[in-house]
This record gives sequence, structure tokens and C-alpha cells, in this order.
Amino acid sequence: MEPQICSRSRSNGHPCRQSALSWPRRAASSNPVACQFHMSEQEKQDRHRGLYGNSDELMAALLAADPVCWSWPAPGAPLAENDEPALHQWHAGQCAVCGDNDPRLVVDHDHTTGLVRGMLCPPCNRKEGARYGGIFNRYRERPPASILGVRVFYWNPATREYAEPAAPRGDRWSDNAMRGIGL
Repeated sequence: MEPQICSRSRSNGHPCRQSALSWPRRAASSNPVACQFHMSEQEKQDRHRGLYGNSDELMAALLAADPVCWSWPAPGAPLAENDEPALHQWHAGQCAVCGDNDPRLVVDHDHTTGLVRGMLCPPCNRKEGARYGGIFNRYRERPPASILGVRVFYWNPATREYAEPAAPRGDRWSDNAMRGIGL
């Protein structure tokens, strides 16, 4: 299935060429074919409600739950240590934390080790990075890569290099750039 393109026009009258946002089946209003820039506030709210329901209730339930990847069946054969394609295949387009099918899954990695942990939908990736507790702590303790026994270094598309493990941090006060400067 090809991604849909926004059906609305830009301010200069030319057609917009941005990808349209995915629209949940359970949303209240009709499904506009629009990008994030051309969707009305009401359409954005309807889409958000369709995707996440009541956000406060959903967040409380998510924080109390276990990551959905813990319930997925293990692969039949042992995997090679650096088998990244098998990790992607095991996810089958689903977020490791919430289980949503999202074509925009992103590769989540540990900044300390530089190793890939799993695949997350953008909302879960943002929450995981903000260090929410509960389900995200459990996900970090036993991510898909450790379940499958793979060890893959994260490829950074911006730098076009593999992530390096972070240098150990010393005492934050002794490493302070302001140390020794009298005020």
C-alpha cells in the first residue's frame, strides 16, 4: 500500500506533497487526507482521541502494564549475535511497548552502550526518552534485543556512523567547566 499524499493546497495554491497522517479506524470524524500542517485543530484532536483515547487513562494503564514484546513468541532458531534483520522481522511492524502497528517505527537504542534495544512507535520513543517509569523501566530492563540475544550497534543516519558507547562520566562537580572560577 503506497503512502497517501496530502490532498490540500499550500498557501501559494500549489498542491501539498507531504505524506498524509495515518488515521485510526476508531476516530470519530471522517478520514481527511491531510498532513500535519494542513489538518485543522478539530481534526488533530479527533485523530489523537482515535489513536490514544483518553490520554490520562491510557498513560496510567500503560505505566502499570508489561511491554507487549514480552508476550511475543520467541523465534524458532537461535539468532546470530548481530542479526538486525531478524530483530526487525520479529517486531512485524509493532511497537515493543504498546503493540500499535505503526509504519513509522523507529529504532530505539541505549545511548550509554550504543546498542539497539528494539523498535518503538514515535509516541513511545518520546516517552521512553523522557524517562517515564513503569512500563518503560521494564522495557529497558529486558528489551527485544536482549530477549532475542542479539547485539547490534545503532546506525546513526545523521552522522552516518555507528553509535559509540558513551564515555564514562566522572563526578559532575569535578568535571564542571565553572570549577575554579570565583564569582
